[in-house]
Amino acid sequence: MEYSNSSLVTYKRISPNRTSPRNHKIDRITPHVVVGQLSAPAIANLAMFTQYDNMNGASCNYAIGTEGDVALIVEEKDRSWCSSSRENDNRAVTIECASNTSGDYAVNDKVYNKLIELCADICRRNGKEKLLWLGSKEKTLAYNPKPNEACLSAHRWFANKACPGDYLYSRYGNIADAVNLLLGAMPEPDKYVVRLSYGQPETQVNSFNNLDYAKAEADRYPGYSVYVNETGECVYTSDDGGGYTEDEWIAMIAPIAVDLGRINEILPSVVLAQTALETGYGKTDLTRKYNIVGMKADLINATWSKYSVWDGTTYTKKTPEYKNGRLVYVDDTFRVYKSFRECLEDYEAFLLHVKNNKGLKYARIKGVTDPAKAINIIRVGTGTDKKPEGYCTDPDYERKILEVIKKHDLTKYDSAMTRTVKTMVGCMEKYQRQLDADKAVGLDHVYSNSGCSATFAIAVRKGNRKENCATIVNWALRDLKITKSGMYVYGRANGSLSWSSETEAAIRAACDVIHVNGSKTVKQAIKDGTLQAGDIVTFQTMQHTNVYAGNNVWYDAGRGNTEGMADGSPFRTWRCVKTPGNDTIAYIIRVGKTSRNYRVQVGSFDTKEAAEAKGASVKELTKYTSLYAYVHNKHKTSNGLDCFVELGQDGQWKTYCGSFSDHANAIARRDMLKDKYGIDAFIP
Repeated sequence: MEYSNSSLVTYKRISPNRTSPRNHKIDRITPHVVVGQLSAPAIANLAMFTQYDNMNGASCNYAIGTEGDVALIVEEKDRSWCSSSRENDNRAVTIECASNTSGDYAVNDKVYNKLIELCADICRRNGKEKLLWLGSKEKTLAYNPKPNEACLSAHRWFANKACPGDYLYSRYGNIADAVNLLLGAMPEPDKYVVRLSYGQPETQVNSFNNLDYAKAEADRYPGYSVYVNETGECVYTSDDGGGYTEDEWIAMIAPIAVDLGRINEILPSVVLAQTALETGYGKTDLTRKYNIVGMKADLINATWSKYSVWDGTTYTKKTPEYKNGRLVYVDDTFRVYKSFRECLEDYEAFLLHVKNNKGLKYARIKGVTDPAKAINIIRVGTGTDKKPEGYCTDPDYERKILEVIKKHDLTKYDSAMTRTVKTMVGCMEKYQRQLDADKAVGLDHVYSNSGCSATFAIAVRKGNRKENCATIVNWALRDLKITKSGMYVYGRANGSLSWSSETEAAIRAACDVIHVNGSKTVKQAIKDGTLQAGDIVTFQTMQHTNVYAGNNVWYDAGRGNTEGMADGSPFRTWRCVKTPGNDTIAYIIRVGKTSRNYRVQVGSFDTKEAAEAKGASVKELTKYTSLYAYVHNKHKTSNGLDCFVELGQDGQWKTYCGSFSDHANAIARRDMLKDKYGIDAFIP
């Protein structure tokens, strides 16, 4: 038979460690790992002198370096000394791959993709129309391939070695499928499927040709089993263990909780801890329904249902409840969601809007910056500590949540939400105390739209302090150490800001200045998260400045929005009586530079429906290990990646797949989406 060598070769150095010619036609391919992130020439040099079992040296037919470069070390017409088996090496083309030096000896994407390309090239030149993975040593060694077939084999079958490492070995089925796609052959269906039950194909999370890897996958899902694909025979069932590690769960849910915390002003640490406690860090069957806080189907209430994102799908199961101080198990029906984010959006909408005959059930939750206080509000609701009317029935719920928060230092996720609340709102409350103290000694604050000082050093004239709406902003900025001589900030009726160049420079150095330009009303900005607690606000159509404290509470010294209604009227409180709602915003000044939140964007659309459809598409695609696996409906992962949509300032609906405080993590997500799934992803 005439043999040739691959045109993919970029470096050639023929090793003397070979037997010429091979004594069997090529009908196997044996991938190896070289245990080191080396170039192809470096691997070739090693193959010149490395000790090999009882022979004088080692070699291989090809080597793939860490950049995807390919070296020819032993021509295909000759047998390499590679697999601890003369019989295998005579039949196989052996390929050494640059890999990690420990763990599962993973190879990078460049090496993996080049291995597939090289295997396809070997098959094509040797008249092989299909590459087979039979799943075990016994089956492979007993099988006599047809003239148009080749089989994958493994070094570990012939020696006490890890080679080719768990990373490659677990992907032999994927490699064979990818090679067959390049050869134009249809991939074989995987032998084993991992499902909740064989009769529920919609619960399938993955499929394998290797039983050990199918079992390992089932262990991640309590109650899931491994079935023979063709017959439905159950060959393994997982126990109640498995699932995510605690750190994996926190890392996965934290970006969602942080992003919603920014929008809804509900502490991420508390929500994160609730998901961990409610699901056992992702181990419950409700986790597979994306219900991670135990949202029940009967939480129907006209006052908040219009804010709900739940589509009505339910799931019934036994669940523990405390009744009269005793733990009992009852049948209950729970909500089913499409994603973890959808669940938390629904939960936080419930906390913010649900009412009973006493009013908003969790009225104090928004803007609370103390985890202990927040979880107490959630447990108690409109009741009392002794007779709670809140979200949970476990009397020990608060202690358990706080222990989870402490164990994982979850308060570190609260900083983005609490920064301005603790500073600006604290200043406003301090100013209210100043007003009360002044009144106690006979001083009074009166409204005056002219003639009053623009700084905190306000003149006291005949027992009165004359103020306008800019005064409270200036006082607060000064208290926050944002000071310049003649500091003055004031919103104009044309939507512009009145301030000196010195004041502007000082504020821009310490604050985010966001130009909304009348595109949003106050209500809209609060709802979509544009407006946050602690923000200073000016208006498009009013000569006016306010400070937003969160939870629809405002601080103001402006005519018409406080109890003083005209020049010379005394103020009794700096808290607004009339709050803006339909007024449009000109500028938002956010105290303290916002730390960058890196989002990975996958689309921009004219309508919210189109953006949501893109998110659903990305989630479905990423349930699979790659674009190839998706096309062939093989090798699903546990869950797809959650996406979310928001309205941008340009009027376009943006679809995001991930929100990260760490730039490197955002880049990794972007690159994964582009390289593995072909999704156009970027970091705005």
